Amino acid sequence: MEKKLGSLFDGIGGFPLAAKRNGIRPVWASEIEKFPMAVTMYRFPEMKHMGDITKLHGENLPVVDVIAGGSPCQDLSIAGRRAGLAGMRSGLFLEQVRIIKEMRRQEERRKNSSGRRADVPVRPRYMVWENVPGAFSSGEPKGADFKRVLEEVCGISEESVSLPGPPDGAWTPAGIILGQEFSVAWRVLDAQFWGVPQRRRRIFLVADFGGHSAGEILFESESVWRHYQESREQRQKAAANLGGGTLTSGTGADIVCLMDQGGQRMDVYRNLIGTLLAHSSSTPPIIMASSQANAEIGIGYCPTITAAAGMAGNNQPILFDNHGPDTRYSGPVKVAQTITSALGTGGNNTPLAVHGEPYCIAGNVINRQDKNGGNGCGYQQGVSYTLTTEDRHCVAYTDDLPELYQDVVGTLCAKDAKGLNSQYVSQSKCIVSRKKRVRKLIPLECERLMGFPDHWTDIPGASDSVRYRALGNSVAVPCVEYILCGIAYFLERQEGERDVHIPG
Repeated sequence: MEKKLGSLFDGIGGFPLAAKRNGIRPVWASEIEKFPMAVTMYRFPEMKHMGDITKLHGENLPVVDVIAGGSPCQDLSIAGRRAGLAGMRSGLFLEQVRIIKEMRRQEERRKNSSGRRADVPVRPRYMVWENVPGAFSSGEPKGADFKRVLEEVCGISEESVSLPGPPDGAWTPAGIILGQEFSVAWRVLDAQFWGVPQRRRRIFLVADFGGHSAGEILFESESVWRHYQESREQRQKAAANLGGGTLTSGTGADIVCLMDQGGQRMDVYRNLIGTLLAHSSSTPPIIMASSQANAEIGIGYCPTITAAAGMAGNNQPILFDNHGPDTRYSGPVKVAQTITSALGTGGNNTPLAVHGEPYCIAGNVINRQDKNGGNGCGYQQGVSYTLTTEDRHCVAYTDDLPELYQDVVGTLCAKDAKGLNSQYVSQSKCIVSRKKRVRKLIPLECERLMGFPDHWTDIPGASDSVRYRALGNSVAVPCVEYILCGIAYFLERQEGERDVHIPG
């Protein structure tokens, strides 16, 4: 039986993308912002857009197995005004609960009238919710909002559920609730440990209204995840295998192809060559083995961030955190700061990057003196700080050109002229300090930091500012993919589509 997903607060389709990768068909989505809707219409033309969540009724929506969504977090975030679930934006979580209840009641009526087997779970069987860790401490008394979240979700299966507050006054980063016929589990996942170089901690809550698989999905499905990953990788390799033809380095290393797109743009592909055109103003493809590429990529332009940033042998951009409100930056850092909806909207408020070994500077230490500090040491290598609406991280590096520098500047003469950025005095004299290159993260890098395919938001008519904002509001795809992989596993087991073994 085909597995189906409905996506609330859909954004640019993080949940549908992860669902499709795990054999779950995204049937419909709810979103109100124009650009995110344009992205998903472009990427998922078969998915229906249902509009404003407050105007939807679950009994009228196409029935799905999973309803997923990350309700707005502004009122729960520790960086916000902490209005909690009473806030107009974060309170939309209750609309998600309402729609699931309405759909399940309608399905229960259909099940009873059609005489379907009693052991067939009512749909939607699963719910996935994503939000910021600030939800743990929001509300009065402290943590009351997350207590209500748990009670509302449990109440979908059993009405009038009352739960105790958090033990010792603080919610743990992971937990599970088991009812007679349902289960709810939550866990904080940090994207930097799931394949992308961004420090992005988020709560992921899974509810199974037809059994006790929620905890297994979040805590015990690693072997299933690896199985799905290996299966997909094998299919991808089979589809894009270059075989033993002429594109081989002879050493077992990957082949890197540089495709000149004209102007200052250069696309980089591994084991894949771009289309050869009869008429083109760009230069022919440049093909090199990976070891050669590591040494040469970055000459003349700054390569974009990948999941392998900071690993030995990779010439990756250096990252710096960038704090737009007061123009501070810090770094270098390993993990990009959290991508937020305000990136690129003005005021130099995007993370910065340069080529070389990646270092990211924390936004809240930018332009501060060392004694004033910030979060930790202010920089880290290979992983970006979390992209947020407040902090704007930077990426930078220092040119390895020691012959241009000296500790003491030569005597200045009347005819000496300043050069680049007013730093040089003449070719025979040197600058006071090493030249540094700092730049903002580009939208392609933000896509990679969120785990989306390259150019996912690069649709006709898209500007950088709307792409930054949409990416900042999205979910880290690898984390969602891990969860939906486990859900797909148990849905297949439920339907008896194949003989599977439960891990552990």
